[in-house]
Amino acid sequence: KRQTLYIAEGWDGSKIYKVEPNGSVSVFATGLNGPIDIIKRSTGYFYVSEWNQSRISQISQLGVVSPYSTVSPGPGPMALDSLENIYVTHNLGNGSGVVTKIDLGGVASILASGSLLVNPGGITLDNEENVFIANFNNGNIIKIDSAKMMSLFTTIPTSGTWKTGHLKYRDSCFYVSSLSGQKIFKISSLGIVSTYAGTGIAGHYNSAAS
Repeated sequence: KRQTLYIAEGWDGSKIYKVEPNGSVSVFATGLNGPIDIIKRSTGYFYVSEWNQSRISQISQLGVVSPYSTVSPGPGPMALDSLENIYVTHNLGNGSGVVTKIDLGGVASILASGSLLVNPGGITLDNEENVFIANFNNGNIIKIDSAKMMSLFTTIPTSGTWKTGHLKYRDSCFYVSSLSGQKIFKISSLGIVSTYAGTGIAGHYNSAAS
């Protein structure tokens, strides 16, 4: 079943676009400062990370934008846990990064920081509420367990500067895009990496999943 999509304009943008199931596109919200990612809670409200504002903003179902939580610089990809706390990665611009947790009241706290987080980007949670982070530049996938302990889960075998992008968990496996590698990789629960889709060659065409 096709669903409505909401797309953030990105680094220097200001808009969130709404794409209807029939393909029609409209501006859902504007006035943002570098919107990177957008998620939705069961309340119907949307939340957007603003790269240039060090802020998470809230958007009503009518597209009205309001400030929600002030966070560390460079907020990017986000994820929700089962209680709908928000987790967001921050790329601090010097190779380092942090992960923030934002509770239902909009209060932000640092969940994780340290040398294992190198330009952190994609973020997701597994069925046990462990948090997983994809580092852009070194391809490492970092695990943060319930005790807030960080460890190296696995490494994406690809070259280039932007080794990873989005990271998602589904059916006991992880899926991560590789911007430089032009592939989507699949990661098992044991950290075994395999190519899921893509040939490694850039282009706007379909590639069968393996």
